[in-house]
Amino acid sequence: MKKFWALLSIILCITSCEDFAILEKDGEAIVFSQNIVTSPTYNGNLRAATFNMKLGFCQQCDPFSGDLGGDHEHLDKIVTLINDMNLDIITLQEVGYKYDTSIVENQLQYIADRVQMNYAYGMGRALQTGNNLFLRGFIGNAVLSKYEIVSTENHPIRYIDYYNQNHALKTTIKLSDQQEIIVVSTHFESGSTSDEKIIQFNELIAVTKNETPPVIIGADFNIPYTENNSFLSALTTDFSNSLEAIPTSQQSSILNTGTFITGATLDYIYTSKNDFTIETAFLVPEIYRNISDHFMYILEIQIVN
Repeated sequence: MKKFWALLSIILCITSCEDFAILEKDGEAIVFSQNIVTSPTYNGNLRAATFNMKLGFCQQCDPFSGDLGGDHEHLDKIVTLINDMNLDIITLQEVGYKYDTSIVENQLQYIADRVQMNYAYGMGRALQTGNNLFLRGFIGNAVLSKYEIVSTENHPIRYIDYYNQNHALKTTIKLSDQQEIIVVSTHFESGSTSDEKIIQFNELIAVTKNETPPVIIGADFNIPYTENNSFLSALTTDFSNSLEAIPTSQQSSILNTGTFITGATLDYIYTSKNDFTIETAFLVPEIYRNISDHFMYILEIQIVN
C-alpha cells in the first residue's frame, strides 16, 4: 500500500507540479528599467514612434510554432530601423523576454545596447502556448528613450489569469530640468471582448489621470481605425488621436496602407490634449516594412509651453 501511495504521489507531481508553480507565481509582474546613456540637450522637438515587433520574429514567422526566432540577425534589423529613423522615444509591443524559442533572452536590452538608448520593460502576460508545445516566457511592452527614465510602473489593465492578461507600462522621462513627460506603452489582445476593451480603456485612463506632465500613449489596440470609433472615443476626453490631428493627406497616406500587414490601422499614438503640437506623422519607409507584421508609426511633435 505504501508503494501505491508513493507511486500515486509521483504521478500527481508529474501531472500537476507545473500547475502548482503557476499558482505560486500568479501575481508576479516582470518590470525593469536601466539608464545606459546621458540625456542629450532637449531642443523642444521630439521624434516619437510606436512599433509592435512580433517577439523579434520575422514578418512571416509564427512565434508560437516552436521554431527558433528572435535571433541576432533579425533584432539587428530593428536596431538599424531605430537608428535610421533617428528616434528620441519609442514604445514597443510584443517584446520577448526569456522566451523559450527566442535566441536572444533579453530582446530589449540587446536592442537598447546597440541603439544606445535608455530602456524600460513591463510584462504584458506570461506565455504558455504553442502548437501542442509547451512554450514559456513573457511577452511585454517597452519604452526606449534617449532621455533619462526617472520612474517605471507596470499597471494591470486586464486580468483573466496569468497567461491571459494585459498591462500598461508607464514611464516618466526627464527631458530637461524644467520638463518631464509621461510615456505609456500598451497592447490589447486581439481576442479581447467588447466589455474587456472598455475595461482596458478605462484602466488606461486611470493610469494617467491627474498627471501634471504631458502624456504620450503608444499602443497596439488591435482595434481597426474608423472615424468616431466607439471604443477609441473613450480616450478623446483627455487625449488627442494623432491620426486625427494631422493633415488629411498624411492621414490618408497612413490609413491607405494601414499599420498592419492586412491593411488595418491598429497602432496609435495619443497625446494629452493641449500639451503637444504634431508637426507631421508618417509610417516607416517601405524598405523597413518587412521586419514585423506591423509597421512603425512615427510622429514629429513639440511640447506646447
